[in-house]
Amino acid sequence: MAQLLGDEWAKGEPAWDRAITRPNVHLHLYGKKAAKSKRKMGHLTVTAETVAEARRIVLDARKALSGPSPRGEVR
Repeated sequence: MAQLLGDEWAKGEPAWDRAITRPNVHLHLYGKKAAKSKRKMGHLTVTAETVAEARRIVLDARKALSGPSPRGEVR
């Protein structure tokens, strides 16, 4: 599991599709109205064959949320 903090929203809505298109990654948002720095807004979970593999996948998925968009824009 990887927590999603309000910091992810600093440059706008995170690119959810980039995280959830990875295999076995699931998005859980808490439905809070306002994103604030360090505020828990949700989390990503993943299932995998090993703990190490799950950790790698979920951290990669979280990192992808703020990566460049398909049009080359940085979120």
